[in-house]
Amino acid sequence: MSEENTKANDYALAKYLNERVVRIFALVADHRNDDLPDLAAINRSYVLLVAGLKKLYGRNTELSDINDNICWRTFGTIDAIDPYTLHEYSDDYRNHGIDHISKVNSLCIENGKEMPDISPELKKILDEAAKNVASFADDWLIPEYTFEINDAGVLLVNGIEGVMNVRKVNAGSATEMILTQAKAQPNVVFPPNLKGHSLERGLRTALIETGFTGALEKLFLPVMDNQRGIKFRPSVKRSTANQEGIDLTELDSKLKRLGAETIFDTYNLSP
Repeated sequence: MSEENTKANDYALAKYLNERVVRIFALVADHRNDDLPDLAAINRSYVLLVAGLKKLYGRNTELSDINDNICWRTFGTIDAIDPYTLHEYSDDYRNHGIDHISKVNSLCIENGKEMPDISPELKKILDEAAKNVASFADDWLIPEYTFEINDAGVLLVNGIEGVMNVRKVNAGSATEMILTQAKAQPNVVFPPNLKGHSLERGLRTALIETGFTGALEKLFLPVMDNQRGIKFRPSVKRSTANQEGIDLTELDSKLKRLGAETIFDTYNLSP
């Protein structure tokens, strides 16, 4: 390859590897629990990909001169980071490298090559990384949380019964009316119309007794107020919950114990 073509491929490869390193970093950072799964394999992949990036940046001043931070410039490994340090750092999503990757992408566009040519050696590293990420993520990751009440009044979290304090609500009850109206008016604050029903201990107490406490309250009913009413969110991404500082550890454990699906598609690293 000519020097010009080599540079163009280096820029495309830098963008490609940066995106995958950031996905690995974000995957570990999103696990807000001191009891992390074994990091040896995923750390190996992170280190190998970072080593590849350092080579690219070492021979291209256009890359090394990009000043915006990216996670691998701060953390060369991910197996020995204090969880609290990791979470505090990762809460600022600029540290993941959004601005940095945008500037690398500009180099790709300007040089007319946006998808890199990947050597057999690098493909082997990427394939191994994909397997390591799958093994790590599939153990625990729940990427989205959902709540619904079906036609029989059964309360489902991520499609699963038994997560709430109450399995189902009776047709025509005040709680059933509240949740049915919430289903029809998602993501807005409104006072439920109870049509003659009274809640002696208040709307908030009734919903807490149903099971909207802790993470479930913060996820699905971030507003539960006897005066203002409620705000219902039928689904919440894990990334949103993390940004809001919701502790998902206990809920994750319960959901997984009850058979909730865990996926890692967001973090797929394969070429």
